[in-house]
Amino acid sequence: MTLIYNVPLAGSSATASSTPLTVRYAYATINASTTDATFTRDDGTGLAGVSGFIIRVLGALVVAGSTASSLRFNTKGSGAGTAISPDFPTGVNGGFSVPATAIGIMKTNSGENLTANSGGGTVYVMLSYVLEPA
Repeated sequence: MTLIYNVPLAGSSATASSTPLTVRYAYATINASTTDATFTRDDGTGLAGVSGFIIRVLGALVVAGSTASSLRFNTKGSGAGTAISPDFPTGVNGGFSVPATAIGIMKTNSGENLTANSGGGTVYVMLSYVLEPA
């Protein structure tokens, strides 16, 4: 079954024009103290930025392993990634979930990759997203 995301592309205004987009899924196991870890799409290929599109994250599930850690999402062109979220702390075997929302919880810059940084322990991440025209 294909899920369709159909919300305004010009922000969250109900009066903006909208285009249906396919909801996609990605995951990552991010080892301790990693910078700009990449995500894998549910088809096994890497989640990469696409020219002229942003990656809008709709929701996320984050769980730490046996060591407390943290997680920060980044938008990454060339060079180091730029934070698009705060550093979220995760306790030992703890974590958090953010249910998918129609307007999303964060987005990359146009054409850039979505990456993440971890703190002192391994972090496991699953997310839902759409590729949205910039």
